[in-house]
Amino acid sequence: MNILIRPIEQKDVEVCGKIGYLAHKTISSAHGYPSEQPSEEFGIDLVKRLVGNPNSWGFLAERHDSILGSIFIHKFSPSPIAVIGPLTVHPSAEGGRGIGRLLMEAALNKSYELNLERIRLVQSPSHIRSFVLYTKCGFILREPLFLMQRSSQQVEGSETIISIPDKTIVVRPVKYQNDISECNNLCKKAHGFTREMELRQAKSQGIATLIEHDDIITGYAAGIGIFGHAVAKSNDDLIALIANTFTSIIDPGFFVPARNYELIKWLLENGFKIGWPANLMTVGPYQEPLIPFLPSIAY
Repeated sequence: MNILIRPIEQKDVEVCGKIGYLAHKTISSAHGYPSEQPSEEFGIDLVKRLVGNPNSWGFLAERHDSILGSIFIHKFSPSPIAVIGPLTVHPSAEGGRGIGRLLMEAALNKSYELNLERIRLVQSPSHIRSFVLYTKCGFILREPLFLMQRSSQQVEGSETIISIPDKTIVVRPVKYQNDISECNNLCKKAHGFTREMELRQAKSQGIATLIEHDDIITGYAAGIGIFGHAVAKSNDDLIALIANTFTSIIDPGFFVPARNYELIKWLLENGFKIGWPANLMTVGPYQEPLIPFLPSIAY
């Protein structure tokens, strides 16, 4: 096939971004889901930001100087995790050419070069070919997910009434170093590691919140949205974080593990809807989350 796999350079950004948009649009249109990439400009800007991120590495597949697809792998220090995504292949190049497999091998090799053996990705279950590819590459399905979105009535209405558990609680911004330390302890209890870099980024953006019971931190959210994550000691705490962050939920929504019946039921009863499904998949050591959590589009 004479397929060349090489690192993405600045000169490749526009083409890779357009292919990413087209690939997502083709898949979502075929299954009636909104696209994760709403425009070419979004796709190009995403690739541009990833190419400029010192914690991300991108590779592309090329044949006769024609770009066929791309992949990125990321690290989130001090988390011992490598995250793959997005992987996009031009619709005309999908099929039996093995382009996706070559790109995946490049990303996996980079993760091992970085000594990161715990690898994560979020897969669209409507794209069976990608599920087959990831499974063949050793990925295991860990969590079916739902993207939860506000209803149009919530977005357009002047008032929104949300019922939260009847408890005396405090939900406030993450402010102090001790807040970071206590939130890290919760994350470590849930997943076995911390996500401090993402938490600090959310704090700097003013979107990190925590919940306290009698001055004890029992949950936090590094933003409620597709790029955020949250952990809490109970579903009641997660509900309070979501309810108190309602006006600043970041579109297009946030992921919830499909098995968390209690939380999904509350969301549906309070005007949220299911946008689309997804799958959290992993390679390498994995700790089953021990307390309720919300994953991000990364992991």
